[in-house]
Amino acid sequence: MHVAVIGAGVIGVCTAHWLREAGHEVTVIDRRANVAQETSFAPAALSAPALAVPWSAPHMPRRWLTQWLRPHGPVVLRPGLTPANWRWLIRWLGEARASRFALNQDRLRRLAIYGRDQMQQLHVGQEFTGGDRAGCLRLFRHERELIAAQAQLAALADAGLLMEEATPERCRELEPALSDETALAGGLSLPDARTGNCAFFARQLKYALMAKGVDFIFRAELATLDVSGRRPRLHLRATTEPDDPDATQPPTGAPAMLEADAVVLCTGADSAGLLRRLGCDPGFVPIKGYSITLGIRRHERAPLAAVIDEATGVSITRMGHRIRVAGGIELGGGRELSADGAVPNALWHVLRDWFGGAADMSCPQLWVGARPLLPQGTPLLGATPHPAVFVNLAHGSHGWTVAAGAGKAVADVVGGATPEIDLDGLTFATRRR
Repeated sequence: MHVAVIGAGVIGVCTAHWLREAGHEVTVIDRRANVAQETSFAPAALSAPALAVPWSAPHMPRRWLTQWLRPHGPVVLRPGLTPANWRWLIRWLGEARASRFALNQDRLRRLAIYGRDQMQQLHVGQEFTGGDRAGCLRLFRHERELIAAQAQLAALADAGLLMEEATPERCRELEPALSDETALAGGLSLPDARTGNCAFFARQLKYALMAKGVDFIFRAELATLDVSGRRPRLHLRATTEPDDPDATQPPTGAPAMLEADAVVLCTGADSAGLLRRLGCDPGFVPIKGYSITLGIRRHERAPLAAVIDEATGVSITRMGHRIRVAGGIELGGGRELSADGAVPNALWHVLRDWFGGAADMSCPQLWVGARPLLPQGTPLLGATPHPAVFVNLAHGSHGWTVAAGAGKAVADVVGGATPEIDLDGLTFATRRR
C-alpha cells in the first residue's frame, strides 16, 4: 500500500520505519522544515519503561493541587479553562481510582516494555550515534514519599524492570555533584534507563528512511482529508512559518493533492479537529510541558547522567556538554512561549536546588510542547471508524519511551496483521473499558 504518515515527530518517523519494513510505500508529511521540530524537539531526554506511569495515579490529584498552590510549583491551571478542559479533569479524577489506575498502568507499562524491545530491534543494522547514557536516579526529599515508592518495587520486578534502592550516601556516589544543602531521604536507581537527544535520534532515523525510499514532504500541512472516495485524498497547503535554523532540507514544493491507500495521524493535539470531522471523539486535551537546555559552566557540579526530583516530577539530564531540565504541567491558555511563566521558574528552582552553579545561565534554550493526553494516561492507537484512517496519538510525556512499540503496533494494524502486543484499552473501540 501507499501510506501517508502525517506528522514527523519521533512517533511519526518510528511509524514510518515499521511501515517501510513491512514493504509499504511511505510518504511522511510535516508542516515544519525538518523532523522533530515541535513536541519531539526538546522533551525530557529520558527513555525508561519503569517511569511509564499514567498521570491518573491515585496520588496525582493531591500532588497537582499541592504543587499548584506552591510558590515554585510546576503545575499551572490557566484562567478560563474551556468546557473540554473541565470535562477532562472530571474524567481524570474518575480514572485516579485505584482499580482504574491499576488497569491503565498495566496497559501503559506493557506498551513501554514493548517499545524498549522494538527500539532495540530498530537499531539493528543502523549506525545511530547520539552519546546517550545509561542510568537515572529518582531523588526523594521526604521519607514518606520514598516508602510509598519502595512499595512498588515488587511489581516492577515482576514486570522485569530493574530499580534499586539507594541510600543518601549511595545517591551521592552515583551523582557526586548533588547539593548537600537540599534534603535527601534516599533514592531509587534505574540502571536500565537511557538518556539522549530525542530530536537527534529522529533526524538520524529520517536519513535512514530516506535511503530506503521513504519520501518526506516538509513545510506542508494537511488542509482537508477527503475520505468520500475509494482512496483518501489529502489536500495539502504550503506552510508559511519561518524556516527552522536547524533545517537540513530546502523548501519542498508540496503537491496540492496526494492520494494514499491509508493515512496515519501522528499530529498530536492538532489531530482533534480532523478526528471530530470523521465522527470520532478523541477525548484528549493538550497539556503543555517545558524544558530548559543550558551549557555546562562547571562540570564538577553537573550531573553525570539523569536525576528526577520526585517532589516536583522535574528531570535534570546530562546531554554531553549541556544540561536539560524538563517537566511541568500546564492546562489551558494558549500555546505562547514565555520564559517568565510559573513552570519555567519552577524548573530553574529545581536545578538550583540540586546542581547549583553547574549551568551557564547566559543563553538558555527554552522549549514548550503541547502534549495530548487522555484522562486515563494511555495512548490512542490503531483504527478509527473510517477503515483507511489510523491514529498514533496521546502519548503524553512518554512518547520517546513508547515510540518504537506504538509505531510497530500501528503499522501492523494498517497492514492487516495482528499486533504482537495486546491493544485492549489503547484503541478507539476499547479505550473506556
